Amino acid sequence: MLVVDWRWPSCSGTFPQVVADLHNILYFKGTDGLYVNLFVPSEVTWAQGETEVKLTQETSNPEADWTQLTVQVRESTPFALKFRVPGWSSGATVKVNDTKLNIATKPGTWAAIERTWNNGDRVTIQIPMRLELVAVDKQHPRRMAFRYGPIVLVGTQESLAPASHELSKWTGATGQSLEFTLTAQSSGRLVAFYRLGFGDVYSMYFDLAGWRCVRGCTLSVAMASHPRWSGIPLARGRVMHKTTSYW
Repeated sequence: MLVVDWRWPSCSGTFPQVVADLHNILYFKGTDGLYVNLFVPSEVTWAQGETEVKLTQETSNPEADWTQLTVQVRESTPFALKFRVPGWSSGATVKVNDTKLNIATKPGTWAAIERTWNNGDRVTIQIPMRLELVAVDKQHPRRMAFRYGPIVLVGTQESLAPASHELSKWTGATGQSLEFTLTAQSSGRLVAFYRLGFGDVYSMYFDLAGWRCVRGCTLSVAMASHPRWSGIPLARGRVMHKTTSYW
């Protein structure tokens, strides 16, 4: 007989493990220089040959589409500074000390800036984000989720009724980052999933055919401390449990 203790979902153990390991994947060091893997406010110091180099990253990503890297060295030092170009991106640009560089920024690769660096050099990376519909997997090409850059957005009401397949015709900006209005709805909004609070109800997946919300994907944010997970019935009679998330 299978006994399940709902007080301790798998994420109660994986969440602190991920947080503890996150700093290990911010940067990678290669023989020719440094790889910038994640865009988060941080600092890293390493030895490039016999020279100590410090890199400071300033960004509010994903609230903004840019990050700035500042190099600190005691003397001019040559090395390659490489950064990850996200697979979802298009049109990433790079500036060094406000001068735009003509380098390859192919999505899914590492873009490389190879030069001799001086103290105080600044690198500004801009990776534009756009609102798009993305299929959940290859097996369900018409079951979609809204994505803005790397962030999954969710609807704040159960059903949506878009006027057309062109997102620009039925969505608009609210003036807040990672938030969009639904012009075909009186109160609907698209917001970043990670902004949801305790008990908030949302819709994440939608069927493209007929543009109706998949009711089974209307969930509440998980309550890990709750003694028992509850759920909402799916259209096919199954139950979709509440779940926690981390970003």
